[in-house]
Amino acid sequence: MLYLSQRDDRWKNIKLGSCNVTIGSDGCKITSLGMLAEKYPNDVNNRFKGHYLSGCLVADATIPSVMPELEYKKGAYPCIAEVKVPVGQHFVVDLGNGYIVDPWTGKEIKNPYVKLNNRWYVPKGGTMADINWQERYDAEVVKNYKLTVDGRNKDARIAVLEAEVKAAKDERDAYKKQLENYECPKCPSIEESEVVKNWLVKLYEEIKAWIFKKR
Repeated sequence: MLYLSQRDDRWKNIKLGSCNVTIGSDGCKITSLGMLAEKYPNDVNNRFKGHYLSGCLVADATIPSVMPELEYKKGAYPCIAEVKVPVGQHFVVDLGNGYIVDPWTGKEIKNPYVKLNNRWYVPKGGTMADINWQERYDAEVVKNYKLTVDGRNKDARIAVLEAEVKAAKDERDAYKKQLENYECPKCPSIEESEVVKNWLVKLYEEIKAWIFKKR
């Protein structure tokens, strides 16, 4: 998936459809579609000419024919989402994990908007961009132990957990070695460090068992 801003100098001043507005001012939806299809907004704008409603409005029903790189798949991410703004409409790319790519800036951020609805158009067939997104999503779910969410790649989740537990063990062992070499009055004791390590291992085992149970 391409991260694009509607205000990029390459196309921000291009007229949107036949309306008296530009891609930079009003091209959030075509820029979001372009990100998913990996097409620049000026290309998407040209494709929709002759298909726009009222000169510059994208009707969802026309998306499959104008953008064959995308398909309708309810519940799939990343997809288009409409969010609440003080005036008019605004569309973003919803990554499905609480984060969006805002076409106003072209950056991935934690969603600051109230989401009104999703327009379930996603990359057709699961593009490499979609796969990369799913891997990032799985890693974040595991890292934050948000395991109430069912998803793909449960083996990847387990691998991430194993890596985190190993890192915790390595950190604990390195810390123990440091304590053996010098005194640190303000540092927690070896026993306290052992409690933390044991808690991490126990948590990992519980989560791993939960994942296998859900398969």
